Amino acid sequence: MELNIKKSILFDVLQKIQAVIERRTTMPILSHILLQAESSLEVTATDLELLIKGNCPAQIIQKGEVAIPGAKLYEIIRLLDCDQVYLRENENHWLDIKGGRAFFSLATLPAEDFPDFPETEHLKTISIDQDILKKLVIKTQFSMAREMEEASRELSGIFFEKIKSDIPKIRLVSSDGYRLTYMEAPFSELDVFQFETGIIIPRKAITEMLRLTEGGSLEIGFDDRVGIVRAKTNTLFIRVLDKKFPHYKSYIPKDDEYEARASRDELREILKRMLVIITSKNKAARFLFNPSKLKVEVDNSEIGTAHEDLDIEYKAEPFQIMLNTSFLLDALNVMESPIVHLGLNKDKACVLTGEEDLGFKALIMPIVG
Repeated sequence: MELNIKKSILFDVLQKIQAVIERRTTMPILSHILLQAESSLEVTATDLELLIKGNCPAQIIQKGEVAIPGAKLYEIIRLLDCDQVYLRENENHWLDIKGGRAFFSLATLPAEDFPDFPETEHLKTISIDQDILKKLVIKTQFSMAREMEEASRELSGIFFEKIKSDIPKIRLVSSDGYRLTYMEAPFSELDVFQFETGIIIPRKAITEMLRLTEGGSLEIGFDDRVGIVRAKTNTLFIRVLDKKFPHYKSYIPKDDEYEARASRDELREILKRMLVIITSKNKAARFLFNPSKLKVEVDNSEIGTAHEDLDIEYKAEPFQIMLNTSFLLDALNVMESPIVHLGLNKDKACVLTGEEDLGFKALIMPIVG
């Protein structure tokens, strides 16, 4: 393999695949990336659950392929003071790297040792506006579970669901067991997705999907095992989680016992101030609803207390509930409506919606005790 390539082009693709490269692994090949020189340079990284390919225009002198330490190559290219980079696999099967006056030679592994990924050629794909996909993901990703133990793996991703109704939709759902968020959008071509009802896209894949959204459109396709997301020069291959997402609809209250409307910005600022006092893991605050008034109270025996009032629309009997302020703030941060609707229920979830957040719903379970 031998080629010349612009440093900026190579650096850009190496930067985009860094999150997929495994730093600590019992399989050394997973810390490597695959370079394949044909008509252009194709750069591939995988962690076995994800595989990402980037395509770079380059002057190919000799075709070939080699597996090279991904993080090391990225650092070298980042620090080179040059416009053009020369790559060549030498007679010892090391990769020579020249840029400006600098020269490096890195040990490689055989390209045939690089892991294969499940076939995706059978997948149907469809073009989707990147802004639509980005909004669906941003409004749900914050409530994914962070734990990666086997018991919670079904929550460590986003549930991608087909909603077959008079107006067909796609819905993204996430939950960490203490809150649940979903966002949906009309989508007429549901049959392009080759799964029955829904699949779970892993957390890491969700992050990488967002990295691909840079304007324009994406091609996406999924079945119940694998998925593909294709941008202009980068393609993401995804292994779907082999888990079943919980029956989340049973947790959504059908009717709200009490209803309130509040300024999103004012409520958000109050929560930020309350968090100065809160140190508990559950970030608990007491929300006291009275006609036309909401009081938020925090009591921390080690630091102090705080409370603040907010004018709201509320006409029912006095009602109070303990909620995680960080969870509430996370939901408010992704909402766009200036006025948010709070559906309140005894011993059930607090439900947030907004007139300018069509298709969005956030549920936060109350804190007991």
